[in-house]
Amino acid sequence: MSKQGNSKVSGFGDGGMQIHILAAVRRDSQNPIHKGDMVMVTIDGDRLIVQKISTITSVINSIE
Repeated sequence: MSKQGNSKVSGFGDGGMQIHILAAVRRDSQNPIHKGDMVMVTIDGDRLIVQKISTITSVINSIE
C-alpha cells in the first residue's frame, strides 16, 4: 500500500504554489514521480491530480 500523510501548501514565486511531499511518500516504491520528471496537474472537483507525463502520453497514444 502506498504511503500517505498530511502536508502543507505554500506560496511560490509570482502566484504559484508548492506542495511538500513527505519523505516517506517520496521514497515509497510505488511512487512513479522523481526529481526532474515532467508532470501534468489536473483539477477534478475537489481533487488535485498529479501524473507523470510519460504515463499520460502512453495512455493517449493507446487510445488513438
